[in-house]
Amino acid sequence: MDIKFLLKQYITFFYGLFLTNESSKEG
Repeated sequence: MDIKFLLKQYITFFYGLFLTNESSKEG
């Protein structure tokens, strides 16, 4: 199991959620 790969997947996923929340706040 590649920890770095999983970590990257998690970061990308949560960062995407964060960006979605930020954009919905403004609009």
